[in-house]
Amino acid sequence: MCLDWNQGFTIDSGKLGERISFIVKNTKGVNSNGGCAFDAQDGTEAKACFTGQTYICPDCKAKNNYYATECHKCGGTNRRDPGDTRWGIDTKAHFLYYGQIPDYVVTFIEPTNQSATNPTFRVRVYKISADNVAFNEILNHQRSTGSHHKNFMPFSQDFYMSNPALLIDCNINVDDEFVIDYNKFDLDENEGPAFMPSSLLTKKQLKEVSDFEGEVLIDQVYNTFGIKKGSQGKSRGQLDRNKNL
Repeated sequence: MCLDWNQGFTIDSGKLGERISFIVKNTKGVNSNGGCAFDAQDGTEAKACFTGQTYICPDCKAKNNYYATECHKCGGTNRRDPGDTRWGIDTKAHFLYYGQIPDYVVTFIEPTNQSATNPTFRVRVYKISADNVAFNEILNHQRSTGSHHKNFMPFSQDFYMSNPALLIDCNINVDDEFVIDYNKFDLDENEGPAFMPSSLLTKKQLKEVSDFEGEVLIDQVYNTFGIKKGSQGKSRGQLDRNKNL
């Protein structure tokens, strides 16, 4: 039906992320009509993002349903998928309730095919301690720019420096049956990765750290350069709602 009307396909990633956090932390939710409450009874904050967004036709610039095989406007088969899906973190709330939030449970959901009749997905769930030193430096820097909203990009320098412990990694097949194939399921995991991709560093930075076949030690990057500061509060620009029909 979404394809017939060129309606963007989406899932309620917010609610799904909350449910996943309840399961992995063995807690329950806090019901609130206005949203002014913790996500979970133990204070855990849940975040989720879904990468199956509308794509842009590079030929006519029209936006299309993720599962469309051709552009609804020009019939072209080329596509340009956005790469800006992120988790949003309220830096003001983080420090206001510091000590009451034990962890952030962040979920990354991505389609692994473009079949509308037999969609498949990969779901990865990470836990980031709210006490992590680098994580707090990153959020505090964002807050110091005057913005209370942190665009926390998956698999960025910020992400790797925050010691994200991978709890769940699974593939989901949605066909006649709902099948989940787990690559990892360890709800007690507390250790994040030791390395990050060297592609996240500039050429100048790479001259100051050791490159291990396309990867660099996270601790070495942090100890050498600290957190990535940049324009954390940069505007995403003015939106033109009729530009890409």
